[in-house]
Amino acid sequence: PADRLLGVVNTAQATVQGAPLLLFVRDDVLLQPGAVRALVTEVFRSNAAIVGPKLVDADDPGLLVDVGGAIDHYATPFNPIEPGERDQEQHDAVRDVFAVSLRACMVRADLLATLGGVDVACGPAADVDLGWRARLVAAPVLVVPDAVGHVVAGQAPRSEEHTSELQS
Repeated sequence: PADRLLGVVNTAQATVQGAPLLLFVRDDVLLQPGAVRALVTEVFRSNAAIVGPKLVDADDPGLLVDVGGAIDHYATPFNPIEPGERDQEQHDAVRDVFAVSLRACMVRADLLATLGGVDVACGPAADVDLGWRARLVAAPVLVVPDAVGHVVAGQAPRSEEHTSELQS
């Protein structure tokens, strides 16, 4: 199902005409009020190409889930937060990251078109691949911690039937 969700990103990119920004939010993420405004503001303030919110656990908002990703010198992706790390505002600065989670992100539509969309073949690493290709064209990728998304544990992504409807 996650691979099918990636296809929805490409479908939206090909279908939506005239929008300067595309916002993607999976079913297991609930954005806090003001999160979209914070993402849009940062895109225009910093001329960013891809922005993502800080993601926290919905049942325990003090538990960090994602604050953008990095890669090491061997090009291996890693999450900079430790398992069970508590949110103590240690990641609350807008910062350049290698990738943001495709669970919730805003992408400039022109960049997504230039990059040819998301590479569905990358599966769970599609966010890293998209960040990598954005860097190759000097497009900034930022995490915006003023935008917060709550990840709902156990929430399944859209059913395959619903996803198929979105793709057709």
